[in-house]
Amino acid sequence: QSSTGQVVWSDVQGRFKKRSLIACREAYYKIKRQQSAGVGGDERKAQRQKYSTKEIQKINELVRKYGEHSWTKVAQEMEVATGISRHKGVYLSMWNTTLCPKAQSTPPWTTERTERLQKLISQHGPDPVFLAYKFFPEYTPYIIKARMAHLRQPDVEHHDP
Repeated sequence: QSSTGQVVWSDVQGRFKKRSLIACREAYYKIKRQQSAGVGGDERKAQRQKYSTKEIQKINELVRKYGEHSWTKVAQEMEVATGISRHKGVYLSMWNTTLCPKAQSTPPWTTERTERLQKLISQHGPDPVFLAYKFFPEYTPYIIKARMAHLRQPDVEHHDP
């Protein structure tokens, strides 16, 4: 820590050569959250994967209040309201993958849509924002990105439901 009590992240990162500065910071805050919650082992994993009804209601309220681009503010208010500290990216991801109206009404991936996506990637590149807004308005960029990641998995057969 510096003389002001702030963590000097470059010093922390210097002790962990194989980790980025951001990874060190995220690990630190994760440990602090676990210590303050007094949670350990398997309970930690279960806690990390679940979102309470209170969190879901509050994130919907805050997105209505601040819009879909103020995730720092959303994360700050979520911590005050719920007592749970999560990185703003967690709320962004939660919103874009499950809570936003478009994500809730997303059609399933069909073989035809998947083949069209692959063709468009080869023609225009793998930009999920461009692909979503230009060619797949029924999907969010996060859903396009997740589908592309699924298609890149070498050991997975790509069968559609």
